[in-house]
Amino acid sequence: MHVPARALWAFHTHPGGFARLCPTWQSVRVESALGDFANLRVTLAIQQGPLTLRWIAQHEHLVDGVRFTDRQLKGPFAHWVHTHTVRPITDSTSELIDHIEYRLPLGPLGALVGGKKIERDLRRMFAFRHERTRLDTLRHERFAHLPRLKVGITGSSGLIGRNLCAYLMNAGHTVVRLARPGRANLAHDPGLPTEVREVDLSKPSPALQNALTDLDALVHLAGEPIAGGRWTPTRLQAITDSRVRTTRAIAGVLSTMPGRVRTFLVASGIAGYDTRGSENPADERASYGAQTTLGQIARAWEAASDPARVDGRRVVNLRIGIVLAHTGGALPRLLAPFKLGLGGTLGDGPQRWSTISLDDTLGAIEHALHTPELNGPVNLVSPQPISARDFAKTLGTLVRRPAFVRVPAGLVRALAGGISDELLRDRAVRPAKLLESGFTFVHPTVESALRMELGLVEPRQSF
Repeated sequence: MHVPARALWAFHTHPGGFARLCPTWQSVRVESALGDFANLRVTLAIQQGPLTLRWIAQHEHLVDGVRFTDRQLKGPFAHWVHTHTVRPITDSTSELIDHIEYRLPLGPLGALVGGKKIERDLRRMFAFRHERTRLDTLRHERFAHLPRLKVGITGSSGLIGRNLCAYLMNAGHTVVRLARPGRANLAHDPGLPTEVREVDLSKPSPALQNALTDLDALVHLAGEPIAGGRWTPTRLQAITDSRVRTTRAIAGVLSTMPGRVRTFLVASGIAGYDTRGSENPADERASYGAQTTLGQIARAWEAASDPARVDGRRVVNLRIGIVLAHTGGALPRLLAPFKLGLGGTLGDGPQRWSTISLDDTLGAIEHALHTPELNGPVNLVSPQPISARDFAKTLGTLVRRPAFVRVPAGLVRALAGGISDELLRDRAVRPAKLLESGFTFVHPTVESALRMELGLVEPRQSF
């Protein structure tokens, strides 16, 4: 690995490390985590179809900065011991060694029936873990010389929010989850020891000011999900209010707090762009005036953040594209018909989509937190838009399923409801500000993003 041994050790021992190493294609939940790192005992709930398996693992034999072992106390294996060893090579490079001893239940019969599959599964899992380790440590190391921050996050139970909590904590930052009253349990995660503050985000109040006052930065991701179901007037109002009203309230409170919360990152979207008839992708200087429902919401959402732009505070509007993640968002819905052999192109197919991997989304937010020159709208999309037709072909190839079905636009609208317009409209967007500020995409193409999320990473001996 092209990082110092201390960075590799920190990745494994800081909070958030386990969450970052969980395979994206598996449903794993931390039920409890007891003790400090040297003696940590973790209980995991692993969903296998209709069954829930419990795995209890115990940390042992810690040699600080060098190695630790986790041993299965209870779980699917007859025996499991995993030793993690970090070895420095030079001042700026290091080696990670994962040594595993395991034995399947039922002795020779278990090895005969399940041995080859278990070996394939382990190779797949560790190829993913090693790539995730490499990417995260390289990114964290770039900013390791800067002070650690206290970062508030709204929407921390959502796809981006829950992953961002683990990612930033693993980088050494302190994370505070801001949850609506009565929603603290949703934000709580035994595997991530964060502070949770219940506060009404929909209106300015002394309580909201108190919740923000000690933060260095705030990442505002809260918002009613837009995918799934029809947009009834009631639901559309909830989608709007959960974004515009909360942003206006937070910005209003921040405007009265000079010198506090120096960075305010606000989620937005690319729906304000309309690139139909234009060959070139739109960057942040392009018109943001698309007259669609989501386009109008996006403009109001960004305008609501303006009052916070006082006393030199940085306000960054994160115009996030289609986030590719196996655990939520658009990808599971796009993947489902392929699993049935019914995958294909949505609409006519030439419309371009602007996607971004979940890893690059988290990395871009970290980059925005630490990059003073970033201000105003910033496009969070990969450098290469892709047509809906080519997306379907790529996904079909990776999952080894046909992609010959074409879903007519009318059927897409009937099945997907209001969000269908975002899938059928051309939105080719370019991340000009990220590229100009030195951000490096680890998944510049849809194929590389999908390979990571689907667990199709090629094993490597070195990085």
